[in-house]
Amino acid sequence: MFQVTPVPRSEINAWPVSEAGLPTRIVNSVSSAGTQTLGELRTWSDEKLLALRSFGRISLDQVHYFFKLCDRIERGNQAFHSIREVLDIFLDTAQFNVISQRYGLNEMPRVASRNWVTLQAIGNQDGRTRERVRQVEETGKEKLSSRMAFVCLEPFYHYIEAFIQSRASAVAAEELADLPREGALGGFNPCSIALLLSDLRPNRILFHNDLFTTLPLDDVQAIERQVLDQLQASEMPRHIDTLLPGIALPPSIKNPDGFPRTVAVIMDHYPDAGATVDGHYFLYTTSVLPFLHNILEGLESPAHYRAVTSTFNTRVKTRSRKGAGYILDMLNRSPRCQRIDRGLYALQP
Repeated sequence: MFQVTPVPRSEINAWPVSEAGLPTRIVNSVSSAGTQTLGELRTWSDEKLLALRSFGRISLDQVHYFFKLCDRIERGNQAFHSIREVLDIFLDTAQFNVISQRYGLNEMPRVASRNWVTLQAIGNQDGRTRERVRQVEETGKEKLSSRMAFVCLEPFYHYIEAFIQSRASAVAAEELADLPREGALGGFNPCSIALLLSDLRPNRILFHNDLFTTLPLDDVQAIERQVLDQLQASEMPRHIDTLLPGIALPPSIKNPDGFPRTVAVIMDHYPDAGATVDGHYFLYTTSVLPFLHNILEGLESPAHYRAVTSTFNTRVKTRSRKGAGYILDMLNRSPRCQRIDRGLYALQP
């Protein structure tokens, strides 16, 4: 069970009605009558609420349910088996279906994406326009961003944050697949749930360059800049051990011993940097050629560009792999690589 942290009634009563998490119809009805906070709404009798325009028995039942939820949270009696129960509270069927398809909640792959199914494809299923589907998705995410939804989602933020922090505060999306789908995640794709929570509260879980981190974006970008400055000043690939002394430890890092892994995960995912399996980093703009020269030195000369490509992709991490066309272009650009015959290259002194 995932226990919701109690919230004092005084705090709940101060929530604006428009941000609390009530259905839009209820918010519009009571706001037009001058009610601004939940504390004010509590004072309304059922008869007074039913006298409002566009406010019927269903809306009244929803208000009663909402305040019962508030009371359970106030007393510390609210817990959930899984995040699925929270989504069921705040999303209607249409909103859940759209968000589920867009984020791939029921998908199996070890990747995170906001576009598993396009807006147009979802609209075609239900006879709705692309714009209408977008509006449904945004409304659902607004509901999950409400004060009450955030209180209910808090234990699940803690759950995923604890996993990320146990791995030096930064993990590749595919690493989240190690989280069990059952239990807390209600059978959903861990990468998809983490991405949805990140989009709702990026200050809690940040999705950046296909990695998840609990570090602030400013700290991640500061690490990137400091590594890039060192790589740009070097003509050769640099090992991470030689880069670390030039990186200031951000205040958000709670485990300095894990900082090398933090830097490695961040740079493994930086789009313009290459990462080798033995811990070296290079920039495709400045130091990829020396890396290719090193590869050619280890191959029988002359070497076919496809052999160079194969060796290159063996020596770099998966995200840094390149196609044969890119490698051929780099070989042709290098003044040290001489084309001997069709597809064959030799390294000059």
